[in-house]
Amino acid sequence: EVTLSEKLEWCAVQVDLGRILGYQFNADHLIPEDVPRAITMLDDLQAKIEKMKTELIDAR
Repeated sequence: EVTLSEKLEWCAVQVDLGRILGYQFNADHLIPEDVPRAITMLDDLQAKIEKMKTELIDAR
């Protein structure tokens, strides 16, 4: 069961990543300080996705 806290965290990640990655397509607005944070967020997201995939496979 996903908690409200996890849902809110997921929404925040999506908004933050969307904002950062949106700038990737417009280099004039890319904030260099955002890049390391975006990479960390993507790594965290990748880990969460892998965990979710494992849980789904195990649930089958």
